[in-house]
Amino acid sequence: MVLGTVPPHYLARYCLRGKGPQAGTFLVDRRLRERVDFRQINLNRPLPQLPTFYLIMLRNLLIYFDRTTRQEVVRRVLERLEPGGYLMIGHSESLHELGVAELVQLAPAIFRKSLPGSGADVRLISADEEDTPGHRGREGRA
Repeated sequence: MVLGTVPPHYLARYCLRGKGPQAGTFLVDRRLRERVDFRQINLNRPLPQLPTFYLIMLRNLLIYFDRTTRQEVVRRVLERLEPGGYLMIGHSESLHELGVAELVQLAPAIFRKSLPGSGADVRLISADEEDTPGHRGREGRA
């Protein structure tokens, strides 16, 4: 990650600047590192016991699976995504052909899981359509 892309207040709060042989690098503060859990998980199998998440990133992963497997993987991870949480995929990937009922597309690779009772369609809803009658708007309008 290029440090210039990280807002200065985040750098000051969560990063330690490298010195001497570590100059030009940074270390993420332990308080933040301890909140991140990196695991190797086989998404082709039922997921292990995991908590729910507010953000799941499947960047450049789905392109390696056929349609059926993509659908199964997305279904599995959506079970672990909190309502209102975000799913990010790679820019070269798409979920349109999967018929995912509970996602609202906010940007080309960013989706939000519908909140209970939001009346989401049985298809993906683009950000442009999101504010049309019958769809929940970005600001939570009914």
